[in-house]
Amino acid sequence: MQLGTAWIDVTPTKPIPIMGQLGERLGNFTHDPITVNAAVFKSQGTCVALISCDVALLDNAFVVRAQLACQARTAIEPANVIIAATHTHLAPYTIDMTFG
Repeated sequence: MQLGTAWIDVTPTKPIPIMGQLGERLGNFTHDPITVNAAVFKSQGTCVALISCDVALLDNAFVVRAQLACQARTAIEPANVIIAATHTHLAPYTIDMTFG
């Protein structure tokens, strides 16, 4: 089995609205970086990618687009690209949270 890992810091560089408590809060400073982390496993010709995003929620349409983009760049089958959110409430909005 082969294993590869990568990560990228996606922390915003300016104050932005952040998730949490069902009301808008402005993030004015950074305590910890917001990252996207990946581990790719390859065994007997099959690759699986596990991707973790430091956000509260991920929209399914975004996940599907990301899986297809991974396939286009790496040939990993979309079903083998597993993308999850860490569910932090201290990250930018990634979906529309308006109600009504």
